[in-house]
Amino acid sequence: MRKIIGVFIVAIIAIMLVSNHVFAEVQVCKEWSYLYDHVMYERQQGLNKDAALMDVDHPHIKHVIKDAYTYPIAESTMGKFNIIDEFVKKWFERCMYIMQNN
Repeated sequence: MRKIIGVFIVAIIAIMLVSNHVFAEVQVCKEWSYLYDHVMYERQQGLNKDAALMDVDHPHIKHVIKDAYTYPIAESTMGKFNIIDEFVKKWFERCMYIMQNN
């Protein structure tokens, strides 16, 4: 019985450590999601690609901006929100994949 309790406690500690690590990954990707949202919002507002890329040195941010300009500008407000949501979800999932595989 004591051995089972010991294994159970070790399992709980391991789950807590993994949960904290996953929570940290999710938080990092959520923070990046604000950028993804802003980039696509500006794209949907018609911001020029050159203006969006001006003074951007970070390669990941450049890649995100360039990807945003592969999407069309939606005609309706609802269409714009849908594209923004799709874009944020796509990049959030990429972020999580990168975080979990590094």
